[in-house]
Amino acid sequence: MLVYHPKNDIYNCMYRFLSIIKLANKNSIEFNRLRIFDFFFLFPHLADGIVYPKLKGVSNVRKLSRSFNEPYENLPDNKRLFSEISDYHIQAIQILCSKGILRLDNDLVFIGENFENFNIQQLLIDNKYLEGLFYQKFVMLLMEVKLTGENGLKQRTGLMEYRYDAT
Repeated sequence: MLVYHPKNDIYNCMYRFLSIIKLANKNSIEFNRLRIFDFFFLFPHLADGIVYPKLKGVSNVRKLSRSFNEPYENLPDNKRLFSEISDYHIQAIQILCSKGILRLDNDLVFIGENFENFNIQQLLIDNKYLEGLFYQKFVMLLMEVKLTGENGLKQRTGLMEYRYDAT
C-alpha cells in the first residue's frame, strides 16, 4: 500500500518554507530556524514538547498545539525524524534559490526578487498555515528566541546540537 506523507514531498516543503517566511515577516531568517519551524509545521502536535521561554503567549501556543490529533503512524524520535527530512530541506531551499524566489547567503535565507511574483502570492492565498492561529502565534513567539547557544531554539526543541555553536 502506498501512503502519502507531506514530510516526503519536496513541493510541500517548498510551500511550507514560503509560508513560514511570509509569517515571519522579516527580510531574512536563519536556515536552521526555518528548518525547525518547518518540522513543527509538519508535526504541530509535537510543539507541546518544546521548552518554551517565559514569554507572553506561550500558554496559548501550548493549548493550540494540543488541539492537533496525533497521527496513527508510529514516528521515530524527534531528532531522528528531523534528520530524515533534512535532505528535503536542502533540496527545497536549492530549488527556491535557483528560481530566484529565495536567496541563501551565510546560512541566512533572504527573500528573492521573484518572491513577490503574482504566481507565488496566489499560492499563498487560502493557505492553512497563514490562516491557522497556531502557526501564526508559533512563528511570532519563537522568532523572539535566539537560535544558538544555551537556551536557544536548538536546545529548547532538542532537534539540533547547540553546545558547539559559536555564540
